[in-house]
Amino acid sequence: MAALTEYDVNLKSSGYGDLQQVLGTTETSPAKIILHANINKWSKRKPVRYPSYQRLSEAQFAGNNDDHSDGYYYGVNCLAGAANWAGLHEVSFDYRRPQGGDNSPARLSDFIGYDHNAVPTMSGSIPAKGYIDTANGYYVTINITTNGSNTTGIDIAQIVQEATGRQLSTCYPFIMVGSYACALKNRNVMNEQFDYDITPIFYNNAWQQNFVADLISLASKWHVQPGVVKCTVFLASRSGSASLLPLDGEWTNIGDPGNAQIFDTPAFPMPNATGVNLSLAEYYESAKPAKVGVSAIRHGITCTVTWPEGAPTQTTTVEITVRVGQGATAPAVTKSPVYTPGSVMLLPTFSWSELGMLYPGQGQTVYVQASVRTSINGTKWTQGEGVGRYIIVQ
Repeated sequence: MAALTEYDVNLKSSGYGDLQQVLGTTETSPAKIILHANINKWSKRKPVRYPSYQRLSEAQFAGNNDDHSDGYYYGVNCLAGAANWAGLHEVSFDYRRPQGGDNSPARLSDFIGYDHNAVPTMSGSIPAKGYIDTANGYYVTINITTNGSNTTGIDIAQIVQEATGRQLSTCYPFIMVGSYACALKNRNVMNEQFDYDITPIFYNNAWQQNFVADLISLASKWHVQPGVVKCTVFLASRSGSASLLPLDGEWTNIGDPGNAQIFDTPAFPMPNATGVNLSLAEYYESAKPAKVGVSAIRHGITCTVTWPEGAPTQTTTVEITVRVGQGATAPAVTKSPVYTPGSVMLLPTFSWSELGMLYPGQGQTVYVQASVRTSINGTKWTQGEGVGRYIIVQ
């Protein structure tokens, strides 16, 4: 038995009554039953704070204006205030139980309709590990129940409607990693730039569930390093205010709770995806460092590449940058040959014209600078050993 009807709510002085069986306890004290730790907070019907001794109506279970101003609906803190988005990681969906007395009496009748298996109509699922060197690689799932089968759990759509006067379908999904937030991309929709597009939670006459965050852009813009940070998925409705996160895929620094940005619209944190410990890591291993050498020929500059730590065992991009002269105004030219294990790498030649000068003439001395870096996947670069010296043109 998971759900209780009007005729199921009874207690027995010994053994298991219906309510004890649902909660998994032999406790017989009504006061202790009403405060029992096993109560499922996501059930709409459960003991809640309300100043009445009579059986509650639907609106009374949902809470009064004071409850709502504190973010509480159906006894659970489901809403973060408009000004404290930086505190979203700390939203725990805490359940506020009756306290006793005339202002908050305990009613056994609150259990009528209680469902021990109830779930919220919307919840999130996010991985515990994310990679800061892969594009669009952090997958987020938002589970939505809208077909009426979940009638006993707290309805997130109802809370959005009551809190903002707007429909859940107008909300956009966002993610916050540490103190940085960004609109999630819809994995089912591609834009003209062949990237995932940003859409509302309800798009093209269907509820969307699969989204993605680009952690590589977070790492590159804000210099985020590997480590453990808090991660939260939330919804926000676009109301035309300037104090809203942009929908351009860029990461915004919201700040910490003591020095946070102010937003004009409420944020709805996602059950099961709030304040999760996210381990940021690098997926690709570092490439082996290379060493570059230079020599001058009639046509320009040629380079040599050696591997001080031994030749790579994976395909590696070698980025070589050459500049003639010691001044910063001399043009720098970069070429990127690829080293494939077991094959000979074709090294580029940098012509004099590419380097911004005429052929110096045989026997002339020129100063050449060259740097080199390597990467296995083109995003995580290993700086190698460069060179700067005078050489004689052949």
